[in-house]
Amino acid sequence: NNSNTQAALGYALWDSGDIAQSREMLEQAHKGLPDDPALIRQLAYVNQRLDDMPATQHYARLVIDDIDNQALITPLTPEQNQQRFNFRRLHEEVGR
Repeated sequence: NNSNTQAALGYALWDSGDIAQSREMLEQAHKGLPDDPALIRQLAYVNQRLDDMPATQHYARLVIDDIDNQALITPLTPEQNQQRFNFRRLHEEVGR
């Protein structure tokens, strides 16, 4: 699947330090995989690194919503609670 290939390339570019190209590939992958939580989290990190605060806030909100939706189905693990806290904090900080 092309979206999976784009996501893999986006992660590889992130690892190699090419953040701008990473974002390009991850955004392309996101179009084909709009519900992939790992991809959405990575887009929050990439945009934060690029100082794109509106995009960072957007993706952080999507992550928070995903975690909150999971909490409606089953209790969150301590790790999930920590992730929710971290993304809420990120969302708040970039909104300032």
